[in-house]
Amino acid sequence: MEDKLFLKEIVASKKEFGIRIRELRKEYGWSQEDLAGNADLTVRGISDIENGLTDVKLSSIVKMANAFGISISELFHFENR
Repeated sequence: MEDKLFLKEIVASKKEFGIRIRELRKEYGWSQEDLAGNADLTVRGISDIENGLTDVKLSSIVKMANAFGISISELFHFENR
């Protein structure tokens, strides 16, 4: 039972992170292609992140934070959803 709850939290966290990345990307007026180019990631990778389909590597988190010009911690500000 506890494992199922933990798994649900992981899935929810990946979705929340993806929503945050999509929101930031749109705030910057960027397409997925723009973010991929600015962060040296693939468009497929950005799509998977935004849709909560992947476990995001730390290196990808750092690249996206740098592309947005914000701190890593700011990527994790999930405004009370």
